[in-house]
Amino acid sequence: MSVDGLQPLSPILAARIPVELHLEIIGWLACDRHSLHICAMVSRTWYPHSVHLLYEKVDIGALNTVSSMAQSAFKHERVRHNLVGTLALDLDGASEINSGRTLESALVVLASLMPSLQKLTLRQCLPCPLHTSFYAALRACKNVTDLTLCGVVLENYRVLFRVLCGFPQLRRVAFEGNLRFSHATSPSPVDSVLLRRSKHPTSCELRHLRISVSNKALVIPLVQWLVDSSLHTSIESLETRVADKHVTVLNELLQAIGPSLVHFRELVALNKKFAHLDLRHNTSLQTIELYSGHRSLTDIETVLQLTRALASVGSPRLTRIVLKCGDHPGSWKPSANVRAFDTADLIPLHAVIGRPVFDALRVVQVVVCRKRSQDVVAVMTINRLLAPWCARGIVSFI
Repeated sequence: MSVDGLQPLSPILAARIPVELHLEIIGWLACDRHSLHICAMVSRTWYPHSVHLLYEKVDIGALNTVSSMAQSAFKHERVRHNLVGTLALDLDGASEINSGRTLESALVVLASLMPSLQKLTLRQCLPCPLHTSFYAALRACKNVTDLTLCGVVLENYRVLFRVLCGFPQLRRVAFEGNLRFSHATSPSPVDSVLLRRSKHPTSCELRHLRISVSNKALVIPLVQWLVDSSLHTSIESLETRVADKHVTVLNELLQAIGPSLVHFRELVALNKKFAHLDLRHNTSLQTIELYSGHRSLTDIETVLQLTRALASVGSPRLTRIVLKCGDHPGSWKPSANVRAFDTADLIPLHAVIGRPVFDALRVVQVVVCRKRSQDVVAVMTINRLLAPWCARGIVSFI
């Protein structure tokens, strides 16, 4: 928080500003820990709110931090009181990998000190195999609803099932980074049967699922395991990366989820061979975010892919579509090896987006390149691609 060139308010004027306004401004600094430390030292009035925000999300990247925090908690009642209000815990063991140590003990030590914990992120911090004390620590995380597994190594899918079942209130799961299994590349039939027969709340209350693993070989067995289990039965929001070889199994997942799906988001593709998914079984969708891939907007292949993607939509409740175009300026430049579309090529696309299923659509947001020299071309191209929706006045650019 820089104060260079700013003059402090006079005491009379400062006294007229309500304390609630001060606290509201401090709330906007929730992600700036350095500024929160400064605010905590300004006055006794600012201290409680600033410290509350500092402890609301705890990030730990070294065992030394765990040790010092645990010692402070056992010595000082004030620290224990602040940890009670912690809502998010992020354990990042990347810096400890070379030393052969993990942050598994961090959750064991801190779980009982953070009874209000709702969001837990585990990044490259778990040993393989997991110690029994880790599973005991999971039972103390009774209020965790959001779990992210990023780059962790587990023995097999049975261990993954056991970890998920450790959180009785789990509602959101994200698989990210280089997630992998040391003793099994694919789930065994026994693993799927055990999960399907489970009566644990985790198997029927999961609402949000995010699949963004960088390990391409893991996507198919992981998704197949989710399809064979009962984890998908209540999913309302799905975010996933898409590559051509994963389309079949991801379509099986979408079909298994069925009408319960309300929000769907395509993440950046795993490779340049990009393909959209089939959404015809998800008849309750309200929002869709589509990713156009790395091709130029003027490429005929972009038109064909967009046509196929929108043709698969079968939800009459759809009110919002987000179309994210190429994520780098080079994707806007037409290549000499591809054919640009003409007016005749747009007839099937316009017929698809003119279907009655899109009558309830109210907003179409297009995320375009920020480079000014190409923005004008992008807007003109989008206006041609989405002409029926532009005529309705529902297309906007971000």
